[in-house]
Amino acid sequence: MSVYVLFAIILFFIGTLIKSYRAIYILYPYINKPIKPYFRSAFIGFLIDFIFPFRISDLVRTFYFSRLTKTSFRMSLSLAFIERVFDLILAFFILLFFNIKSISILLLFIFSMSIFLFCNSKILKKIYYLIVSIFNDSIKSFLLGFYWALYRLKTELIDNRKKLLIFSLLSVFMWIFNIFSVIVLKSAIKDINLSELILHQFTDLTSAGIIKSLYTFNGIDLANYIIYLTIPNIIIFIISFMPFKEKDKKYYLKIIPFASNDISIPFFKYYFNNKYSKNDEAYYNMTNDCAIIKDLSAASEAKTYLMQDKDNKLFIRKIALAEASIKLKLQFEWLNKNQNLPLPKIFNSVDKDNLFSYDMEYFANGETFFTAIHYIEANNSFEIIKEIIDRLNINYLNFKKLDNNEIINSIYKEHILNNIKFICSNPKYRDIAKYEYITVNNKKLPNILNMLEELKYFHFSLKHDISYIHGDLTIENILVDSSKNYIIIDPAPRYNNVFAEYSKLFQSLHGKYEYVKSLDNFLVEQNNIEYPDYSTLKYNEIFNLLKNYIKDKFGTLELKIIYFYEAICYIRAMGYMIKLNKKNSILMLALAGLALEEWKKL
Repeated sequence: MSVYVLFAIILFFIGTLIKSYRAIYILYPYINKPIKPYFRSAFIGFLIDFIFPFRISDLVRTFYFSRLTKTSFRMSLSLAFIERVFDLILAFFILLFFNIKSISILLLFIFSMSIFLFCNSKILKKIYYLIVSIFNDSIKSFLLGFYWALYRLKTELIDNRKKLLIFSLLSVFMWIFNIFSVIVLKSAIKDINLSELILHQFTDLTSAGIIKSLYTFNGIDLANYIIYLTIPNIIIFIISFMPFKEKDKKYYLKIIPFASNDISIPFFKYYFNNKYSKNDEAYYNMTNDCAIIKDLSAASEAKTYLMQDKDNKLFIRKIALAEASIKLKLQFEWLNKNQNLPLPKIFNSVDKDNLFSYDMEYFANGETFFTAIHYIEANNSFEIIKEIIDRLNINYLNFKKLDNNEIINSIYKEHILNNIKFICSNPKYRDIAKYEYITVNNKKLPNILNMLEELKYFHFSLKHDISYIHGDLTIENILVDSSKNYIIIDPAPRYNNVFAEYSKLFQSLHGKYEYVKSLDNFLVEQNNIEYPDYSTLKYNEIFNLLKNYIKDKFGTLELKIIYFYEAICYIRAMGYMIKLNKKNSILMLALAGLALEEWKKL
């Protein structure tokens, strides 16, 4: 082996190391211990590239790398594409420098650069999604995920100047060492000029190095060239088995944080239809450290996900932005301060830049009481509710009670006055607001929109027992498992009368709010409202047990107070639903009438 070949091998080996570091630098946030797997996959890629045509080595090595690291194949493949784009840019200028003409490189350069630069183009995304939609879910998810990974890695490079600079410099230095290795190697190879050797080494699109080399080199030149190519890659392969330690990371990101096609395809559809916003970007950045199993988000302003960490442990993550983040932070603080109650354990809170997030334990096999109530016997359901009330009552007794006029005035203004004024100012409800009574399913009931003075008098006549309550104790916020274990979730904490807490249970069991709010078949004519009642008799049975228990434990006045707050719950819900343009908002008026009818009787 000549000195020229040895020196060329050293230069090419350094270039290969730089190339490896370039890929590891980009992938490092997403992969734990990537060095050895990358070296091994690079060697496999070299062997494939050496024997087979059409650069299928990129597919094989990225697939092998993803298997070794247990990470996304789509991510590795998209990085390979980005590497090719940068390499094509440099190859294009190298060809210009050496006055080498290659139409194929020029066309490939233009094509790949266009995709790289415009991958977030609305038109390109829609065209790509339309084409991919012809495939089944598995193939579609893979192809959409590849495009998404390409977009993410490209965005990380373009938006992060430091990362872009380092990646670009690594690419430049890699090519400098590679080109100089070829220039040095040329001194040992006689039957081909430098331009032909450069074109052969770096720009031939068909690959299959050994086959092309047999046609290009003769005798000792062929041997020198094969040694030059193979030795650096063999050294890389040997290094991958050496006993050096890589830092074990507790957390690393997932570029595609979805556990199944059922959740990934709706997300990709959202992105490819150009609905992806800055808020969605914030949610993505807060969930890409684990796998999303299911989106549990309901109508609230916070996002809720069932997640799985790297140890396959399930947990719930809640995320909120802007004003909603303030509410979520209050929720977290209430949960944290009341861990003596049957609440989920909470951990990993994040508070930054108008964003708040926290994780909580997953209540395995738990269902909302709204669902469980149908297969648990009425007496057992009531016992669960009774136990919750007793524990909450003891908890509130242990806290210092407040009788603050400012809080009492605020409750009246925010919950009663403002909501009634807001509803009455809406043109859709001005006519019905004129009636003293409404008729609901042929039953004459009070019209809360005409009772402001009466409500005001009752509110300020009460001896308020103010505590910092859960604030949203509906049956949807109680989780129960098959063994009748339960926890309370999703507080909306506020300072209020403690009996306002229990009015939420009345809202669920007396008004059947969870059913009514989803109805779309109802009839309204003047002050007459009709709607079907799809709830079961179990609701009535449990509610009667609850009502009698409240009366026996606290007294008739306290029962009346709870009916009062139940009615207030409905006008608050009605105001919220009007803002969301819900057509069935008026049904809340009917439920308020039902609560006030009972209130008037006591």
